[in-house]
Amino acid sequence: MVFQINDRLNEYSDTTSKLLVGQKGSTSDTVLELNRPFVEEAATQVLERYLSLDGLGSPSSFRLRRILRKHDIDVLHLHNIHGRYFNILNIPLVPESVEIVWTFHDMWPITGNCAYSYGCERFRESCGSCPHLDEYPTIKLDTTSVLLRIKRRLFNRDITVTVPSRWMYEHVEHSHLDQTDVRYVPNGIDTDHFVPHDTGQAQANYDIPEGDRVVLFVASSIDNPQKDIGTLLKALERLPQKDTTTLLTIGGGDLPRERLADEFTVRAPGYIPEDELPVAYSAADICVVPSRAESFGLVATEAMACETPVVVSSVGGLKEQVSSEYGWLAEPGDPSSFAETISRALQDTDSAHRGCLAREHVLQNYRLSDCVGEYHGLYHEIR
Repeated sequence: MVFQINDRLNEYSDTTSKLLVGQKGSTSDTVLELNRPFVEEAATQVLERYLSLDGLGSPSSFRLRRILRKHDIDVLHLHNIHGRYFNILNIPLVPESVEIVWTFHDMWPITGNCAYSYGCERFRESCGSCPHLDEYPTIKLDTTSVLLRIKRRLFNRDITVTVPSRWMYEHVEHSHLDQTDVRYVPNGIDTDHFVPHDTGQAQANYDIPEGDRVVLFVASSIDNPQKDIGTLLKALERLPQKDTTTLLTIGGGDLPRERLADEFTVRAPGYIPEDELPVAYSAADICVVPSRAESFGLVATEAMACETPVVVSSVGGLKEQVSSEYGWLAEPGDPSSFAETISRALQDTDSAHRGCLAREHVLQNYRLSDCVGEYHGLYHEIR
């Protein structure tokens, strides 16, 4: 999404935007790369994961101050910086002449380390005795109390925080950042790209048996524990109509096919380019998002834009984005709840109308152009 935001910002006549990344996969001259040597990547992995100093590696990122001056930057907009390519100690070194906006896409900036606390509230005080060391981003030692104290010091200067959901807003309000300027700016998608396609042709694209009901699961890595495909597989096993149901999964990683009954048809093409995603969404009767936590349901939003109703976990930003008009909510981690909800969704006789309402909901609330417009206005406001 940040690549699209960068492109859209450059369409404004009064704005020049540059995107700084750890590893460049674009030929655009508006995308800058930190050019980290391989030895640094290995050293950062050891420092941040095994010595458990997450966010304190990547010495190459200390070129940030020089880059800001070279390109005459007025506003630095941080997004996810916990990808082991950026050292958080850069933040106090940013010149006072540069305003900082930081979009919290998950809880990492306000916790000792975890991206999602899953109900743990230690981050409100001091962290420590962390129950989630194995959660992304994983660390071996419990340094969460120290890391949280370091993060608190980062906010000794003015930083404008934006969050993509009211759920995130509430968590920031109850964190150590009480005095921070926090704005609600929901994420947006390109609604000219995510549009419905012919269902029959889309299903033929994935060789789906004629007459089957199609359940779709999408994740960058389908075996990511946060996305919880395990709950979906257990739920599908409880469905009565196994022999007329196809599970379509999109994303990298291995699908544990042995956990599904033989009656199910499974189509798992793996990772596909974003250009093909609208076709995958259009091939489905429902898109299921059983995530254990989400600050913003991007997959659910994309599916709804393609007029595909969704069944989602009642967690985080997902429960804000989905209502009974255009989708269904199920209890997170509860296969029985998901099985009942999926069965009801697949039997819905008004799915076409529900899909239309879903797209209209996205058009009204989650357009990329609106998101970028909010950021553009914010930059001018704080300057």
